Amino acid sequence: SGTATISGGTWNLRDSSYATFNGSSDYITIADPGAGADLDQPKSMALWCRFDSVQTGQLISRGSNDYELYMHSGDTWGVYWGTKYVTMTGIAIPSNYLGEWTHVVATLDDSTSPPTQRFYINGVLEDTSAVSGTPAYSDDSDLEIGRRTGGTQNFSGDIFDVRLMAYQMCDEEVAALYGGWADPAALGWWLGIGASAGATGSPQIT
Repeated sequence: SGTATISGGTWNLRDSSYATFNGSSDYITIADPGAGADLDQPKSMALWCRFDSVQTGQLISRGSNDYELYMHSGDTWGVYWGTKYVTMTGIAIPSNYLGEWTHVVATLDDSTSPPTQRFYINGVLEDTSAVSGTPAYSDDSDLEIGRRTGGTQNFSGDIFDVRLMAYQMCDEEVAALYGGWADPAALGWWLGIGASAGATGSPQIT
């Protein structure tokens, strides 16, 4: 269910379904499914990525900082949750991982004030930080993979198995997802590129 538009690049649906981006014009658009849909306000974002070069690039982006997961200038991971952000430095710098698959997960605990983000690389918790304020979502834009919404900050490399979850994943779930033995039909998995996963009736690309 749901729709996707591929603008350039390669999306291999036969072999693992990973998407390749050229860093300048390739991206995937998941159309906004409308009010109340499951693309709104995730509590966890997860994906596999393989960098070809060190440059500012968005892996997941929706709206005007509605939520984003990105690498900035090659040495900083950044995440937006409803226009509020967390910036982490010195964590799994992409230049050390060029050509290697890296698993990235960001989760949000909004039971705290301000909310707390947990950030994982290859199944390991690397950072726990307060978000810069209370998230304020617009919930009215397409989701883009491989560039920032609006056409800037394109990603160069491969992206595989993008997942948005309606809940905050725990450490054990993140480790299970990284290890490849998480349940592929778990409730709340909204979107899976390269995975047959998703809550019933929600947008997903398989």
